[in-house]
Amino acid sequence: MVRYRRIILLLILLCSVAAFPVSAKTYISPMRFLDARTLAMGGVQGPTAEGVSALFTNPAGIVRKNEFQTTGIGAGLNAQFDPEFIDAAQQYAQEFDGDFENPTEVLSHADFSDGVGFSESYTLGAAFFGLGAGLNFSNELQVSQYTTDSDALIDYRSGFSIAYGGSFKIPLGDNKLYIGANAKNVYQAMAREYVETDNVAQLLGDDQIPTDLPAVLGTGFGFDAGVIYDADPFILSLSFRDIGETKLQSYQSDLGYMQEMTRNVRDNVFDLFLGDPSFIMPEPSYTGTEIDARVIPTTIVFGAGFDVDLMNVLRMELLGDFTYYPVYAEGTDTIWQNIHLGTELDILDIFQVRAGINQGYLTGGIGISFMKFFNLLNMTLDLTYYSWEAGNFAGHRQSEAIKCDIRLSI
Repeated sequence: MVRYRRIILLLILLCSVAAFPVSAKTYISPMRFLDARTLAMGGVQGPTAEGVSALFTNPAGIVRKNEFQTTGIGAGLNAQFDPEFIDAAQQYAQEFDGDFENPTEVLSHADFSDGVGFSESYTLGAAFFGLGAGLNFSNELQVSQYTTDSDALIDYRSGFSIAYGGSFKIPLGDNKLYIGANAKNVYQAMAREYVETDNVAQLLGDDQIPTDLPAVLGTGFGFDAGVIYDADPFILSLSFRDIGETKLQSYQSDLGYMQEMTRNVRDNVFDLFLGDPSFIMPEPSYTGTEIDARVIPTTIVFGAGFDVDLMNVLRMELLGDFTYYPVYAEGTDTIWQNIHLGTELDILDIFQVRAGINQGYLTGGIGISFMKFFNLLNMTLDLTYYSWEAGNFAGHRQSEAIKCDIRLSI
């Protein structure tokens, strides 16, 4: 046991030293794996890691669940969900006839000062006997207009990662210690541009958002590591993401590569879902002007909580984690914005009720596993409402969103 403790301490020290840079860099915020379950539980990721999801959160959890996830598809909408917006959305839904007609009337009730947009994500992967491999693609668009006289800000981000990793379990009497690490290919596209318009709702409703915005494109290779200590019913976790910082070779393009990258990568993901063996390593071709590398900073996530299972009938989790950027902060109120708390009540492994606090805002959702055949195929539907801080400090500018995920797993 003493030897294992020394190994863990050495890992922590090495990761901590590697977290600090020696020179100034252009930092960018990482694209995180955020499924509906995670969002409903306030964004907690460290202690919940298991199976395929652990590849993108805390690799120590790969060995905790054998899983082959054939599809994981999620989509979400973010807007200010005030009563007028909800009423307009309900009216739109009642009149919906199968054709997505112009939703301008609904969007006219949205608060664009806090941003309106959408997200989509696709996941595929396998985790067996402590080894795992998977891919995750996410696409996000946010449109903001702070005053009616200002231009609209279009903020687009697309991220794609392929991760390979492994973990192993160390019995410590009645307790268990999980240690894991992974390597990953990372691709990102980022575009921020002001567009002159006198009607943002019409811009979105007519699907006229320009897809040829100048974009920064980057590709790189990174590493993650993690530890999970399970002292039933208590659990502790520690994960290091982008160890030593992940450097993205970056290009500036003004020829519409934002759209090209998104379409090519998304099509390739669908090809892989449909069984096209020719697609193994997606790497979009970048032909823009090379610029200074963008850097994803090292992130350290501390997690804790407890997990109680009552005779396989009722399971309750109460978890929390804190995200720490040694050299980078997205906002000025960093401590509160990086706190995540969540709980889940699982009844008969079929119905889940979730709630959480993300950056001071309430989150919640439900999950239903409504298709199980001989314990081989499991279909799960997760529906989530969540909020996050879009401003510079807690309570500044609240953005709200709903997200729905559908997963098929074996």
